[in-house]
Amino acid sequence: MDVFQFKTYSGYIPIGKTSKSLHFMFVESQKTVPKDSPIMIWFEGGPGCSSMLTWGIEHGPYVTEDGTFTFHYNEYSWNMEVNMLYIDSPGGVGYSTCEDLDCTQDDDQSAKDKRD
Repeated sequence: MDVFQFKTYSGYIPIGKTSKSLHFMFVESQKTVPKDSPIMIWFEGGPGCSSMLTWGIEHGPYVTEDGTFTFHYNEYSWNMEVNMLYIDSPGGVGYSTCEDLDCTQDDDQSAKDKRD
C-alpha cells in the first residue's frame, strides 16, 4: 500500500495559561469517506509512556515488529474503521512539551490539562 493512502497530521495543542503543549498525531480513517467515520481519541496511560509508542507498535497504521526498526503496513490498524487522534499526555511526555516548573505529571494534573 502506498504510504499516502490516507491523511496524517501532527502538531501541538497548547494548554491555556501554562507552558505546556500536547503533541498529537491524527490519522484519517481508511474508509472511502473519512468524514463519515467516527473519531477515537487515544491517551496513553502516562505519565511515563508516549501515545506514539501505541501508534508505532500496537494499533497504528504502520508498526514495527519486536527487535526491528522497520515500519510496515498494519492490516489490523484501528484507523481501518475510525479516525484516530493520538495525544501525548501529560506535558513533558513523549513529544509533548513543558517548562520545569509546569511539569507536574500525575493523574489530577493530566485531567486538569485535558479540561483546559
